[in-house]
Amino acid sequence: MDAGGVALVGAAAGLLGAAIGAGGAIGTAVITSRRQARSGHEQWRRQVRRDAYVTFLAAIQEALTHAAAFHENWVKGGPAADIHATQRMNELNENMMRARSIAAMEGPAFLSKMARELLIGSQTWILRTFTGIQQLATDIEESDRKRALGVAHRDTRLALHLAMEEFEEEARRVLDDRTGFMDTP
Repeated sequence: MDAGGVALVGAAAGLLGAAIGAGGAIGTAVITSRRQARSGHEQWRRQVRRDAYVTFLAAIQEALTHAAAFHENWVKGGPAADIHATQRMNELNENMMRARSIAAMEGPAFLSKMARELLIGSQTWILRTFTGIQQLATDIEESDRKRALGVAHRDTRLALHLAMEEFEEEARRVLDDRTGFMDTP
């Protein structure tokens, strides 16, 4: 082969190498771009879930705190029935239910179930707090029953706080899981 043929083969090989290199670079760029997009979406999804879980726990805590304050006020001689406290409790209950719906929609099934149980437990505790106070307000043996309600009130609230902590721990595990395994029921 003469020098011109060798130069032509060398140029063709150079062009082929450049084309393969460019193709590889484009392929790598596409793969990297897809990975970044997936990573960005996963980060966004974790943030949406985190916000839903935090909002739910905050709504539960606010409602429990309101009911506990009403109870403490009653123990100190406050009224057994207060229309403003009841109206506020209804608003807080709606907030809890709305926040639970969002947390349930955003999270895996097992966490949705935990949120439902925590909501029902909180609603039950709050309802018993308000109705128990109203019933005891007309009871002759008020002091003994008032103490009994106080003990049950404290113990149940403690159980609810433990359930909130358990929900928080499971939510953290879901948020930390990068495999998607925690999304399956």
